[in-house]
Amino acid sequence: MNLSTFNFKLQKCWAIAVVGGSLAIFLSLLCASEWLLATQVVPGDIFYKQLKLYDSHIPVKAVALGDSHMSQGFDAPEGILNLGLAGESFNQINIKLRNYLKTHEKPETVILQISPQMFADYRFTDDRRDYEAFFGGKWSLETEWYIFDPNLRSRLIPYWVRFFKGDGFTPRAMFTKQGALLIRYAMSGKFSEKDLFDVKARVEQHVAPDDFMALDVDDALKDVIQHMKANGISVCLVTFPVSPVYREIASGYPVFSRILTTIEEMAEHNEVPYFNYWSVYDNYEYFRNQDHLNDVGAGDISKRIVSDCIGNS
Repeated sequence: MNLSTFNFKLQKCWAIAVVGGSLAIFLSLLCASEWLLATQVVPGDIFYKQLKLYDSHIPVKAVALGDSHMSQGFDAPEGILNLGLAGESFNQINIKLRNYLKTHEKPETVILQISPQMFADYRFTDDRRDYEAFFGGKWSLETEWYIFDPNLRSRLIPYWVRFFKGDGFTPRAMFTKQGALLIRYAMSGKFSEKDLFDVKARVEQHVAPDDFMALDVDDALKDVIQHMKANGISVCLVTFPVSPVYREIASGYPVFSRILTTIEEMAEHNEVPYFNYWSVYDNYEYFRNQDHLNDVGAGDISKRIVSDCIGNS
């Protein structure tokens, strides 16, 4: 064997070793990451908790949908399922609701949240989970790898950092058997300059464009309502309370009051009841932050919602 032949074989062996080693490292990282997601992250992840509850097919007479205001603000009693989830868009809510009706026993009533922050730009532009996959039966909790969920995969590095720092993944909120996410914390009602800056930033995040009706929300809502009525299901629209400091700052942006007026007109036009609880509370003890209720506020407003919506179905 001449030297050049030997060198060629050596290089070939080295290339195979490098590729094999890289593949082994990749597979090890893949399996380790799947272990992290399956055993540490997902058990406390609210989206997967809800997905498991959704798949359980518990019998209910009413289903509630919306964003974090619904999720954290409606302590659904037995017989009502809370499928609200933080940051959901109208499109996601529509997909979840339609698939629910295809795969579950039809409820008597659908309680649908519609609030000013749901018209903000980011609700229509941010990357979002494929709800057709998760709620349309394409995704299985039993067979799919969690690492194939782009939402989880994009957060792998922060998850690993959190794991190695020993911070843990225990959620601070209580997820009820009816799907509510309740948080036990009360605002003091006293605000530093930083607190007020944070509230203003939150309000500004929620400011909708002046031409918010160009987002075709009216057509989407009308489509949902007609679909419910065609299936013999009553629809009740609700807007959740926000804190006095949030309302005060939001009053400087006329689009908020315009949206609330538009929602009322949309409900009247589509012949469905609408209950606007936007300014019903001046007591900060009902809030966990500027625009979300805590467990006490959720308990109180939930009684009103059940009475107003179910009593009017």
